[in-house]
Amino acid sequence: MKVDLTQIKHPQEGNEHALRQITTRAVAILFILVSFFFIAAKLSESFAQNYLLSHFQIDVTPENQHERIPLPSEKFIAILDLETIAHENFLEISLSGSDIYKATFFLGEESDFFIISTKTIGDTKFLHLIPDAISTRGYDRVEITPLQGNWDFWIEGIELLGDPDPVNYPDHKLIDFEIKKLEIEIDEDDLTLLEDKAKEAYALGVLLTEEDDYVPAVVQADGKEDDAEIRLKGDWTDHLQQGKWSFRIKMDTEAPWGMTKFSIQRPETRNGVSEYLIQTFFRDQGGIALRYDFMDVLINGEYIGVYALEEFFDKRLVENAYRREGPIIKVNEDYLWERRAFYSPRIEDWDFGLGQKTDTWILTYSASTKRWKILP
Repeated sequence: MKVDLTQIKHPQEGNEHALRQITTRAVAILFILVSFFFIAAKLSESFAQNYLLSHFQIDVTPENQHERIPLPSEKFIAILDLETIAHENFLEISLSGSDIYKATFFLGEESDFFIISTKTIGDTKFLHLIPDAISTRGYDRVEITPLQGNWDFWIEGIELLGDPDPVNYPDHKLIDFEIKKLEIEIDEDDLTLLEDKAKEAYALGVLLTEEDDYVPAVVQADGKEDDAEIRLKGDWTDHLQQGKWSFRIKMDTEAPWGMTKFSIQRPETRNGVSEYLIQTFFRDQGGIALRYDFMDVLINGEYIGVYALEEFFDKRLVENAYRREGPIIKVNEDYLWERRAFYSPRIEDWDFGLGQKTDTWILTYSASTKRWKILP
């Protein structure tokens, strides 16, 4: 009897065939599962968006426009949809006291905003200027969102006005000037580096900075967005109190308000408005003065508060004073602050404004960098 050996599969070939079948089926099952999860995610995203809109969006209509509209929490948004593109330059609105609100103006997908605060003034009627950049471009939707406060949020009487006479609004708080705003986006890992630097500063009693303390950030200012570098600034730890840190910012290319390098800090570190008045006096007398102003600051979407904006020393400072570019001399204070850090009393278990406590720290001197450093 003859046997056709070509029809007999080798055991190894059978194993390879079975393995290929198993692999093919596994890939097919995996593809089906991935497709299922992708479709489910898209459906859930759409469902979540519709749920948020239906549960946290409060429409302002002609029927309730002059009534008090409660906003149960910070998640809620009062939305005024306009039938046409508006260009009115004043917003009349009443807001709950001890709170902070964000007024956002949309034109399609584009938007811009300003902050309204009732923190220290109680329930207030506002006649608030809408910045020229917003009113000139126009807007077709207005959103009012609570950012911070005592959870008793409400709005009342939203009206858009074009050049009203303040005499007709004696009970309103008039804000007829534009308030600068600065939005900063920092990666969470880089934010952790800044937190570690703040811990070190509190342990030392002073802030010692180096060039490599800068971390990357994205800054939106003056209607522009650009990459930047940012670090903590200030010598004493009053620049790090209450979770409201002072920063030195270096822009990559764009120059917000004509500056590529500037500082923002708690106004209290410059004696409130005193620094502003002094710089204004110097400028009025024909001297070289820093550009100095106040602004609302948001970091990673969270409203931090009002900061003082202070120009740094570079050729733009000199040119802004109508002088020719020339040398700027600076005294090096590094050794002074390192001695202060070395001889300052140890600070342990200090709340440095981030809701955390410092551990025990060891002061060491680095021969390579010739700087005092803190090690946990």
